[in-house]
Amino acid sequence: SNGQLLTANTSMMFGNWTFGTLVFTVLVFTVTLKLALDTRYWTWVNHFVIWGSLLFYVVFSLLWGGIIWPFLNYQRMYFVFMQLLSSGPAWLAIILIVIICLLPDVVKKVMCRQLWPTAAEKVQKLMTDKSSVSTVLSNGEPLLDGPHSTSDA
Repeated sequence: SNGQLLTANTSMMFGNWTFGTLVFTVLVFTVTLKLALDTRYWTWVNHFVIWGSLLFYVVFSLLWGGIIWPFLNYQRMYFVFMQLLSSGPAWLAIILIVIICLLPDVVKKVMCRQLWPTAAEKVQKLMTDKSSVSTVLSNGEPLLDGPHSTSDA
């Protein structure tokens, strides 16, 4: 059947180009959101590049698939992205696959923050819990562990 799948309810064709677009959309969103998860210091440039790249991908895909380009011999991508976005199961697949792909990174980040906090995370925790600052300072416990920590003993 030439790689085409006709859905029962909507009578829309889903084929290799639609599947490829779905996979690439998941790839772009997963990698970009992974980059956002790994970003430590947010500036306006980070926001512009990360969220702008997602916006650019969506706008470019809509334009590339929504216009018949006179210089192309084949219009294989015509209306594929719009067809994909008009499908509820495609939206569900995109969202679920991105969440499933990012879930191990989120769990690792939370576990590492709880079990092995960095010096900056220790200071952040102390600043949010100001009552423990006086306790830590009175015990003489260093805030930083490692070669850069200072000890009076």
